[in-house]
Amino acid sequence: MGCYTKIKTGNTKELGKNNRGWIIGPYKDDFLKTAPFEVKAILKKKGVCEETTVSNTNVSTMAILAYGKFKLTFNNKELFLENNGDYVFFNPCGHHSVIYLEDSYVITFRWKN
Repeated sequence: MGCYTKIKTGNTKELGKNNRGWIIGPYKDDFLKTAPFEVKAILKKKGVCEETTVSNTNVSTMAILAYGKFKLTFNNKELFLENNGDYVFFNPCGHHSVIYLEDSYVITFRWKN
């Protein structure tokens, strides 16, 4: 007698390939569609640099380093995530940049405030 009605397996890289790595959220059209939060799982190669300007002040973000090393810059303040399990929490507003100092796998959660 089982109560599990939805069991699915897969790979996060495949789930996020059409959504910039985001695997759960309101933009999905399958069993991973949800409005309260979003999840991103992404592998980035050493040397990749990204700059982002976020205008939505109604969300909070937490990124957790699974492995690798990267540097974030918020308003000229540099932060390094370099140990498995290191995280950064922030309320996006404005500009931030990321430089991947090693091949890195990062899991990011975003939710409405």
